[in-house]
Amino acid sequence: MVYFDYNASTPIHPVVQEKIQAVLSCQANPSSLHAFGRQSKEALESAREILSRFISAKRSSQLIFTSGATEANNMLISSFMQDVTKEIVLVSSIEHPCVLEAAKSREKRALSYDVIPVLDTGHLNLEALEELLVRYKGQVSLVSVMLANNETGVIQDLEAIIECCHKEGVLVHSDCAQVLGRMPFDVAKLDLDFASFSAHKCYGPQGVGALYAKESDRLEAFLVGGSQEQMLRAGTQNGMGIEGFKADIELLDNLGEPEIMRLAHLKAMFLKGLERLPINIVLNSPKDSLPNTLNVSFGKHSAEKIVTNLDLAGFGVATGAACSTGSIDPSPVLLAMGRSQEEALRCVRFSWGYKTQERDIKALLKGLADIV
Repeated sequence: MVYFDYNASTPIHPVVQEKIQAVLSCQANPSSLHAFGRQSKEALESAREILSRFISAKRSSQLIFTSGATEANNMLISSFMQDVTKEIVLVSSIEHPCVLEAAKSREKRALSYDVIPVLDTGHLNLEALEELLVRYKGQVSLVSVMLANNETGVIQDLEAIIECCHKEGVLVHSDCAQVLGRMPFDVAKLDLDFASFSAHKCYGPQGVGALYAKESDRLEAFLVGGSQEQMLRAGTQNGMGIEGFKADIELLDNLGEPEIMRLAHLKAMFLKGLERLPINIVLNSPKDSLPNTLNVSFGKHSAEKIVTNLDLAGFGVATGAACSTGSIDPSPVLLAMGRSQEEALRCVRFSWGYKTQERDIKALLKGLADIV
């Protein structure tokens, strides 16, 4: 079986597994005052420091550990349910469901949200954003736009989005779950206010992530009880997961640009092979998309048929976001890009990573040729 669903969750890298195994022998509460607790606390803060340096945060205290990007996104958006003077949150139409649903939940508190449309490439419609900021002038508290989309891999011009919002005094959040290890990323250079991450999207363990906040005083406590994570997320931290996250980030730092280029090479190879297939294919990923992601439609074939037959042939691919597994609804991302219901039911997402080799791409292409 060859895995081509890295955007849903990546295999844990062996180096990361080794680091996780090492901490299993001595698990202490980092809030405890004894030597074992102090050791756990030191490991926790070391991980925070390494992640902060990797994303170019100015201070390690700008990072709050969470159970993943879903929790980080919910923590942030719930913090923007307190300000009654600014009632609007804007989100892009191709956000992950955890952002869209969190925004919708504002309506239960008589607060509002609106959706920023995208172009047919999946890129944010900057003119529409500007129009919304003018329409709701003085009322918008937050704009949330994911840097790289999980279904198509489209990369947003986040610098232009931030500049547009900051001119109006509006803060910007970006779900960056798909970013680490796949493209350069610098929160300071972007002047980004908030960002969310998940370790399991980049060779780390599931169940751990982080929220970056340039200024944490805007955040409200998401879980209450203890004083952990600056009193924003009560509960004993996931020491094992955070140690895995730390090892994951150190690995990505060591792999660096050469690994990103290798992923891009595999993409170019896959694209070239797709062009040779005896069927009309439609690329739903634009040219400036993640180097490990390609969203494709194969003629009149349904995505369900392609995914099922590839599974039987030994390949794991996806129809869209893993959170929608079990649903035969058309991809909301493709619909937001202007595709018809029928077209949105045909999209298949391929994503790859550190285990993927040229031979795997060749085998996948052969499998596709046999199916279509």
